[in-house]
Amino acid sequence: MLKICSMEKHLLSKSTFIRGVQCLKSLYLYKNRYFLRDKLSPEQLAKFKRGTDVGVFAQNLFPGGIDCKPKSPSQYRMSVEKTREIIQGTQSEVIYEATFQYDGVLIMLDILAKENGKWNAYEVKSSLKISETYLMDAALQYYVLKNSGIDIDRFFLVHTNPEYVFQNDLEISELFTFVDVTEDAISKQEFVKTQIEKSKKALVLKSSPKIDIGSHCNNPYPCDFLGHCWKHIPKTSIFELKQWSNEEKFELYQKGIVKIEDLKPDESFDPSKETELEARKAGKPFFNSCKFEAFFQQIKMPVVFAGFLGYTKAIPEWKNYKPFDVVPVSLSLQNDPSSGDHNFFNADPSTDPDLQLFEFLKNNIPADATLITFDGGTFTRLLNGLAARMPDGGQSIHALAGRIIDLKIMFDDFIYYHPDLRNDFSAQKIAEICKIEGEGILPFSSDTLAANAYRNESSNNKVTAGTAIPFIKYTDYRAAFSRLLYGFFKMKSENE
Repeated sequence: MLKICSMEKHLLSKSTFIRGVQCLKSLYLYKNRYFLRDKLSPEQLAKFKRGTDVGVFAQNLFPGGIDCKPKSPSQYRMSVEKTREIIQGTQSEVIYEATFQYDGVLIMLDILAKENGKWNAYEVKSSLKISETYLMDAALQYYVLKNSGIDIDRFFLVHTNPEYVFQNDLEISELFTFVDVTEDAISKQEFVKTQIEKSKKALVLKSSPKIDIGSHCNNPYPCDFLGHCWKHIPKTSIFELKQWSNEEKFELYQKGIVKIEDLKPDESFDPSKETELEARKAGKPFFNSCKFEAFFQQIKMPVVFAGFLGYTKAIPEWKNYKPFDVVPVSLSLQNDPSSGDHNFFNADPSTDPDLQLFEFLKNNIPADATLITFDGGTFTRLLNGLAARMPDGGQSIHALAGRIIDLKIMFDDFIYYHPDLRNDFSAQKIAEICKIEGEGILPFSSDTLAANAYRNESSNNKVTAGTAIPFIKYTDYRAAFSRLLYGFFKMKSENE
């Protein structure tokens, strides 16, 4: 029997409950001091829509349902009532965004479906696997559903199948993986009930809970009140150190060591820690010429400098692609600047990108060339995926992937270090600090924003020769940056 619960305004939702599990202070600030929240970056905003798109697409697993999603946040009561009416009536045995409220908690379940006379719950996640946070999310929903009087038989988390390979038609039943998490949700019910009580008590406090900063600030998600909670931490603090783990940094913090100048050399420090500490205190860059020479030995002539842009999709649309495979957008190549060679590739979104890119690589990169780029992990993933999808030319593409030299290793492996970089190792910051003059102004400030812009353009079929220009400019800049950064390091080595 479906219970009729009081409809006072809810205190918690799925997201705020998870926020409280991470940190009750964050929950309090979100509900009572929202104005202290950090401004979300454009990159964060660009990532939010993906999960919604996949959730809506997954409704095709159970066609013909009724959508109970409220038209605005203020209309959740209507959604609760609508859900109740459908369950008690015979309108449908499938409900999308089924909405329930119990114990001050409001949930909207992606899919509620009656099968063989029993209700099953389905929560869809835009990911390739299940995380502990997703399990906690399911446990909360199970708690609200059960106590609302819904006799849930099984609760499933649904995520994209990492082994699914798109062929000529999308097989939606194979695209998604169903994970039965019912027993796990049941095992967490007492924790959920206790956590709800803790959250409610925290929300009525006159001031925020006294919770110090810690590893929970970024686990499982970066908190959006770091600017407030971390305001007592000076800009040049131990938390900027690259060679110390987060655990080591918080151990130092608990001992009262916050400023870098307060950190004294210790015999337990390895050479890289000693070097970084010395560089930070002196305010001078560090360059390990011996390591650079070893790094330089990997580079074989001829050299081609590359700038790449790609994006990933949870739902593949090209033959032989898997979920979240890298789809190419633009690739710029620059050879030795004295030769004046400069080639670029920009994908036609209406045509299979693999064939386009394969021909471009074959015609524009010498068979024995070394490919130099910066932050080239996505490009390497693309080439390895392309090699797997192109049986006839896969061997040559795989070999090319093995000849990529990523200049980011110079920073990751502590071959070069500049204290003014702090923890920002983006191309823009490195160019600024190392005084590397770029070629033109970047049309996008990051790969995330550039890829998101392309997704918007291609989904609306607006990618033309004219609208492709910003993406070509972006990869041109990245190719030029790789070339100039490489020259910067060679000059450093020669001057040592």
